[in-house]
Amino acid sequence: MSYKKVFAALAISVSLSCTLMACSSDKTESSTTEESTEISEESFTDEEMFTDRDKDASYEESESVPITLSDNGVECDSKNVEISDSVVTIKAEGTYLLSGSLSNGQIVVDVEDTEKVQLVLQGVTVNCDTSGAIYIKQADKVFITLAEGTENLLSNKEEFVAIDDNNIDAVIFSKEDLTLNGTRSLTIQATYGHGIVSKDDLVLTGGNYQITAEKHGLSGKDSVRIADGSYNITCGKDAIHGENKDDETLGFVYISGGSFEIAADDDGIHAAANLVIDGGTVNISKSYEGLEGRTIDITDGEIIIQAEEMSSLIYGSGTGMGGGRMQPSQDGSGTPPEQGIKDGGTPPEQGNEKRKGPIRQ
Repeated sequence: MSYKKVFAALAISVSLSCTLMACSSDKTESSTTEESTEISEESFTDEEMFTDRDKDASYEESESVPITLSDNGVECDSKNVEISDSVVTIKAEGTYLLSGSLSNGQIVVDVEDTEKVQLVLQGVTVNCDTSGAIYIKQADKVFITLAEGTENLLSNKEEFVAIDDNNIDAVIFSKEDLTLNGTRSLTIQATYGHGIVSKDDLVLTGGNYQITAEKHGLSGKDSVRIADGSYNITCGKDAIHGENKDDETLGFVYISGGSFEIAADDDGIHAAANLVIDGGTVNISKSYEGLEGRTIDITDGEIIIQAEEMSSLIYGSGTGMGGGRMQPSQDGSGTPPEQGIKDGGTPPEQGNEKRKGPIRQ
């Protein structure tokens, strides 16, 4: 069969509940043919997904440690900061204020695994040619705050070169829980590898992000959780990616707000476990599969998707949709709306009732 590249748009506007559900591998014409239960068994709420500190971008400047970056020499008076040429290593818990620029340098956080660190970006430009511009080696949790009135840029330029046993493969690379918050802007230019990676939970609760990446834009091993912010992501793989190969219950993506402009060569949003969208505006202008997850729950928000094939707009293991509205674009292909759901799913229905479906295994 000849390959025909078809672009289609999917618009979902939800006033009550619109849920995509994973079923058993058997395809069914109707969700009433098997024993049924409520669609979503897991509970995803902002209260469970985000801590108060995740959303709190404040800091006491008088109690913080200033670090001034420069190719002519990094300046910092704290004994908790080690400086070796253009590599700055933070060695103790606290809040650190970063300003200035490095043409080929690195910010490393290496503290006790019980300690938390806040990095406040106050207008920094840091390029690290062959590693992560910010590298979280060890901590309990790290917060990166985009300070009011500032613009920040982090980048790489060449293939990654190992500096230790960790496979650093992103402009911001964290082995630990990582939260980004604040109100200002961060530009990520990943000529190689990913934009932002956490090998634990990746949380974003505010800020304006411009991300260009060779591979994934945002990636969290245990989860990616987004409460707010503005995201413009262009990437060679998935724009937002959650996957934990060691635990199939992890690797979920939860979005409760924010605006997203996505152009991805692979998936717009990919979750190896659950994908939950509970708000926000998502415009996926380019993707192979717009949304992919083991289960996909859309309870609020507005989503527009363009995919290479109508059947690749939404991909789940036997998905179905109830409530809300789904309207494919008028692209002249004559493809019916129900083909916007892949793998034997059921077409959308009008109405405000919840769809019942097979019990998830």
